[in-house]
Amino acid sequence: MLLLHGAWWDALGAADHAMLCALPGWHGAWFAFLDRHMAEHGPVPWAALRERIGEEPWGSDARALVDEQDPAIEPALDDLQLSMGQLREAPKRREADRILRRL
Repeated sequence: MLLLHGAWWDALGAADHAMLCALPGWHGAWFAFLDRHMAEHGPVPWAALRERIGEEPWGSDARALVDEQDPAIEPALDDLQLSMGQLREAPKRREADRILRRL
């Protein structure tokens, strides 16, 4: 969602920014790029970001992810908030699962 709607980055708090930038692999690199890009240039459409990320080692992965999306499905900001809630809760669920396996 944030690949297509980079302006939604500002709808997230600093803790969410830090969590996303710390993700492993190219995902974290993308969010760190988006964080820097938003601070320097503000929100820009996906077409402009798509061109800019071509220089990044993970750019082809990001472009492929967007290219695979069904253009008829338009995400809403509420979808992002729901996804972020699930991401925030994931460590708690993993810890609960780990504890339950030990019982």
